[in-house]
Parts: sequence; structure tokens; C-alpha cells
Amino acid sequence: MLHEFTGIVTRQKNGYAAICLELDVDSTGYSPEEARDNLIAAIQRHIDDTCEDPGLETRGDDQRHRRQIQHYLDRAQKGEGFLFKVPIELITRN
Repeated sequence: MLHEFTGIVTRQKNGYAAICLELDVDSTGYSPEEARDNLIAAIQRHIDDTCEDPGLETRGDDQRHRRQIQHYLDRAQKGEGFLFKVPIELITRN
């Protein structure tokens, strides 16, 4: 089953940071591409390590995560970052 996550990359003082909107997963990199690639790898590790159904592990209700997401969205709307989709193939474990 293919599941799609949303990521945001923004410029930070010492490089770039990326966050996944649906999961409490983030990453950094020296370039936007590196931050994006690191986030994709972190999402895959999170799914592989913690859950069979990522819908059960979303963190949208976590207040800190919501504030962090809003910060990233605000920066992206100002042209200081960008949104991207992360398609991940989920393997159901029986």
C-alpha cells in the first residue's frame, strides 16, 4: 500500500531543516535536497521501527509538534521554504 506524507524544508542559521507534517519526524542538511533526502530516510526508518500502520502513530495532536508545523508553514508561505510529498510503500506485516 502506498502512503503519502508531506514534508516542509526551510532555511535555518546553519543549513536547512525538514519536518514531516503527519509524523513527529524531522531532519537537517547542508542543502535543501540533503534535508529532504534525510527526512525521507527518517520517515522510512520511523515506519520500519515503530509501526505497522502509520495512521496509528501520527502526532498531529501533540501541541509541540503542531507549533513546530505552524512555524514551518509560516516560513514556507513567506518563500523561505517549500512543501513536498513523500510517497512510501508500506508493507503489511501479518
